[in-house]
Amino acid sequence: MQSVTVLTHHGRRQAVKVEPNKTVLWILEEVCKKFDFDPNNYDLKCHNKLLDLSQMFRFAGLPNNCTLEMVEAKKKRIEQDLTICVQLEDGSRVNGSFPSSTSLKDVITILCPLKSSEDQSPVVIYMRSEIFGDALEKTTLKSLGLSSGGRALIRLINTDPESLKVQANISAPLPQKPKEEIIEKEKPRIISNAGCSDTFQFKNIQLLKEEVSTPDKTPEQPMETDEPVKEEALPSKSTDEAVKPIKQLNHELVEESMEQEVEQIINILDSRGTIVFSLDSMQTSNVDLPDSFFELTESEVRKLYRDLKVQLDEIENKPLMTTELRKLEENKKILNQLSMYKSCAIRIQFPNRYVIQSKFSTVETVGVVMEFVKQFLIDSEMEFYLFTTPPKTILDMNTTLIESNCVPSALLHFGCDPTLTNDFLKPDLYEKLSTGTGASRVLADARKSDSSTSSDSAGPSNDKNFEKPKPPTNFLSSSVSRENTGAIPK
Repeated sequence: MQSVTVLTHHGRRQAVKVEPNKTVLWILEEVCKKFDFDPNNYDLKCHNKLLDLSQMFRFAGLPNNCTLEMVEAKKKRIEQDLTICVQLEDGSRVNGSFPSSTSLKDVITILCPLKSSEDQSPVVIYMRSEIFGDALEKTTLKSLGLSSGGRALIRLINTDPESLKVQANISAPLPQKPKEEIIEKEKPRIISNAGCSDTFQFKNIQLLKEEVSTPDKTPEQPMETDEPVKEEALPSKSTDEAVKPIKQLNHELVEESMEQEVEQIINILDSRGTIVFSLDSMQTSNVDLPDSFFELTESEVRKLYRDLKVQLDEIENKPLMTTELRKLEENKKILNQLSMYKSCAIRIQFPNRYVIQSKFSTVETVGVVMEFVKQFLIDSEMEFYLFTTPPKTILDMNTTLIESNCVPSALLHFGCDPTLTNDFLKPDLYEKLSTGTGASRVLADARKSDSSTSSDSAGPSNDKNFEKPKPPTNFLSSSVSRENTGAIPK
């Protein structure tokens, strides 16, 4: 139950507790009874807006504990007869005119005498109000907000009032098949990028979980030996130690399955390691894993909570940055990527689902990539552009790949005039196509070679090969005088 405060026209405040199905007119009548006022001479306002007295409180848009103002009505309300339409259960309707002081019991008795007997348990439904039993005699049309003329439709049904408390349209959940049957019916399918089957990978992970969680079983009959057998207690493995081999298994299974893949076709076209393949050769997989596969362990939940807490602290304690500081942060990010990646893998996808994959330096521009693509086109002079999506962003020819966020790898789309034909590549390239799994294998080998070369090149720096830049003479003369004082210049 909610409460409102009514400010009367003579400066008094009256608190009224109201139910959601009560009308705004009922609030006005309760206040008028308290101070002996005629409710037909007053209206209610909320924020200088007149309220519709016929509305229910739940639909009036009034918050709890709001303040209403009682003002004099511009015109006195005169009660007039109402046109009431009663809809029966069979869909038929009967009409009649009644004054607003008429009770619902009298309305259904006059219009539907055969349906209004107490033995048939009549229930009247208006808006969201369900009125039955003794409430039919106590509820008038005016208490429902029906006054000063107009028309209204009410429904009349004959049912047990207790059945109204039961929610309708509740269906039982569909029976689910056991998880074991789902796993047995799964067919081995191939992952396009990794080149291994999901079912093979999932079963090996499940087997590894069983080996880690359950200790090795000792044989029932011990072997007969000359020396007594020493029983050593097995060290207990924590959850984190059990999860580590599971995470390492994923990479090992990918490498093993890629070696066993027979359908890998790799045709390298130039020194950049360029290959051309079709997306139709990429095999997809839609294996439905059970829900238990995605359940998190306690240690994983703790790590997620710790990471979220760190991110929240960084957001809350992040200082305001100027434009120069933001540019400085971007430059730092670019320098970190330059030190980490010397090259990047770029895929250019054409509208006919053919893809050119090649390797570029991180400091090369988008124009170099476009010139590279032209040598594979039938018409090398055609106008085209490269863009990323989503959202569609056309790349500038003068920007470098690292500035275009194409490091360490990126998928670029080939865009041109839509009226042109879909056949863009030279015919001899279709005879040298590679498969999607082969393209993924070339990409994985390129990443391995880059990581190995970067680790080998990293070592102690020779200070003799680097010369410190000399500061200008004017800065040198001013800095000498400041070194003795130790003061920081403003």
